Amino acid sequence: MRVPFEKGRDKVALPGVVELIKGLRTTASKQGRDSRLFFITASPPQIGTAIRDKLELDGIDYDGIGFKNQFRHLMRGDFGALREQLGYKLSELLGGLAQIPPGSREYLFGDDWESDPFVYSLYADIVDGRVGAGRVLSLLEKAGVEDLYVSKVERFLALREDRGHRVGGIYILRQRMRRAEELECFGRRLSWFDDYFEAALLLHCERLLSSEAVCEIAAATRFGPAHLSACLEGVASGGNRRSFKVPASLRRQLFGAGLLEPSSGAGPVAAFFAPALQSCRRALNALRAAGAVPAYERLLPTWSKRAKRGAESELGEKHESREAAE
Repeated sequence: MRVPFEKGRDKVALPGVVELIKGLRTTASKQGRDSRLFFITASPPQIGTAIRDKLELDGIDYDGIGFKNQFRHLMRGDFGALREQLGYKLSELLGGLAQIPPGSREYLFGDDWESDPFVYSLYADIVDGRVGAGRVLSLLEKAGVEDLYVSKVERFLALREDRGHRVGGIYILRQRMRRAEELECFGRRLSWFDDYFEAALLLHCERLLSSEAVCEIAAATRFGPAHLSACLEGVASGGNRRSFKVPASLRRQLFGAGLLEPSSGAGPVAAFFAPALQSCRRALNALRAAGAVPAYERLLPTWSKRAKRGAESELGEKHESREAAE
């Protein structure tokens, strides 16, 4: 109830996220790449002024914001739709394709609180042409998505054309600390992180973020050297995330700034071959980034509350029918 009355100055960003956004734009500019920044929020447009004020206070330039008309759902008494984000976010992503230049690479950021991993992965497979319109609409029906959003998605799917645009990566902040297995099922295209320094390291490995930006983000998180060192070694060890050995030059830069604990780092031989190895790993990761299409029907109840209730109701009906037959 407090949120609608907050001013821009009242809103607090997560440590490091502002520096990360700025770092992505600055790095793209230095590399000669055009970059665009869009936000999709489930907040209603009625509090858009406060959100825009916060972005202005943080010095963040952006190209667009999509708001969810929550008051419409309140007026209709559809309280379940307030927290059902699947249809809304998918329609916003598909609708935004018209604003993205042909041949672009899109990077999606979200968290594990609601349905971001599911929605982003499904969207990426739609863009890749790996999931057809019929299957998408069937998933929305099983999720109990409101007709308004189903109609929007259906219209955007009919208009979609392949212009060489692809999703380059999906980055998910674990706020609910979901188990790795719950995120691994979406393939290597999706990476997760527990704080924005860890996100910065992943993006640096993908050459999307400069080492200077990583240092700024590390300082902004206000973590101690022990925590930052643990994060760095965790990213370097790989796992399901699209990562590889963190460059020795970044280690030295972080250590020189007093942000990292001493480390043996890479030896001279490993350092010599590191650029070639990283190039091979990037090519390999690109080939296997998407992998097999996730089993969206099976995953749906985990990421959609309405689909979960529907599955539980169907299971209960089957149980009752079996008992009646006996």
